[in-house]
Amino acid sequence: MTEIITYEYIRMINREEKKEDEKGTLSKLPNDFYKSVSLWFNQKQNSKNPESIIEVKNAKLLLEDIINRRMKKIVLGALRTIRGELPLKNMTEEEQKFFDELILLMKNYKDQIRGRIFDYTTIVEEKISEAKNKILEIKEEKRLENNCEVLIIQDIPRFLGPDEKEYGPYSCNERINLPIEIAEMLSKRNLAKILNTGD
Repeated sequence: MTEIITYEYIRMINREEKKEDEKGTLSKLPNDFYKSVSLWFNQKQNSKNPESIIEVKNAKLLLEDIINRRMKKIVLGALRTIRGELPLKNMTEEEQKFFDELILLMKNYKDQIRGRIFDYTTIVEEKISEAKNKILEIKEEKRLENNCEVLIIQDIPRFLGPDEKEYGPYSCNERINLPIEIAEMLSKRNLAKILNTGD
C-alpha cells in the first residue's frame, strides 16, 4: 500500500534511518518511496503557498540526508558482501540496482588488480631467473678463461689444491682442463704438460 507523503512522514523516515545507523542496516521504506516523494515535491512546488515552498525546502534537506545515509550503508554493505557476508535487507528497487552495480564494479576492480599483481610477480620472477642464469654464464666464462688444457703424463692421486678444492685422481695420458695455477704446479713437478691456455 502506497504511503501518503507528507513533510512529517519524511521526517519520520529520517529519524528511523538515523536509528539504524549504529547497526549499519537500512530502515524499511515503501518500494515506491522515491517516486512518491518526487510526485509530492512537484505538487508542492506548483503551489504558490509560501508555507508549501518552505516545507518543500526543508523536506529536500531531510531527503538528502536520508539518501546519503542509505547510500553510505549500501556501499559498506557491498564491501561486506564481496568479503562473503549476506547482502543488506530493505533496499528499494533503485537501491537494489545501485547495490548490484556496485558489486559488479568491485568484483571487476578486484579481478583487475589481482591480474596486474600476479602478472607483475611473474615478470619479476622471470627477470630474477634471467639474471641468475646470466651470472652463472659469466662465472662459467671466467672459469674457462682461467683454465687451460693439460696432458697428464703420470698417474696423479686425489689432492687438495691451493684454492682448497679437491682435484684428481688423474690417469696417465688423460687430457683435462685445469685452472692455470694448478696446471703450472703439475707441470713444474713433471706430472702434466700444458697444451694450451683458455685465452
